[in-house]
Amino acid sequence: MHGSAGGPTDFTATYLAKRFTCFTPQMDPSDLSKAVQLHTDALEEFKPQVVVGESFGCAVAHQLIESGKWKGPTVYMCPAVHRIRERFGITSEPIIPSNVPVVIIHGKHDTVIPYDDTQRLVQNTQSRLVKLHVVDDDHGMRKVVETDELKNYVNEALSLHE
Repeated sequence: MHGSAGGPTDFTATYLAKRFTCFTPQMDPSDLSKAVQLHTDALEEFKPQVVVGESFGCAVAHQLIESGKWKGPTVYMCPAVHRIRERFGITSEPIIPSNVPVVIIHGKHDTVIPYDDTQRLVQNTQSRLVKLHVVDDDHGMRKVVETDELKNYVNEALSLHE
């Protein structure tokens, strides 16, 4: 699930498609409910083993998790969960249920999503299956992708589910 500025052919989506069987539909980041519905339909059709969200895509993934439509392994990259919820008027604190494994990656040099937002998300979780990694990268996570670390985080999320 891509970020606001990304899409099915962006750097991260292309990277994932070379290493995993992927489905990355184009989302409209101006409409959270349509993005959630698009991915609800995609989950039913594609039946993925893991969901990877990037920035805005994390907010979509989180809505799917909170609604119970997705309970599988998930990777959040530079999660914009709080920011997107605020933008769309969702006032409740986001909570990751206890049965959902989530690997969260946040860049030390991210100037778009504050680390405090990610810490809040982790602190509000009900799950011991949540793992946070703070990496030497920025919001685009280009180093994580170029060094092939993202593959390791996807595999970690899968291993938490087994």
